[in-house]
Amino acid sequence: MYGDNPDALAKATSALKNTWSAEEQLRGSWMAGLKSGWGEWAESA
Repeated sequence: MYGDNPDALAKATSALKNTWSAEEQLRGSWMAGLKSGWGEWAESA
């Protein structure tokens, strides 16, 4: 698909890497929130 257009390949690859990076950050934030909420629940129980 991108074999004859290296610029398009580079652009698509860069966009994918940015998306994956953003997803990793969200996943980390979700996990941090879960741990914080679990800790608060444990303290109140």
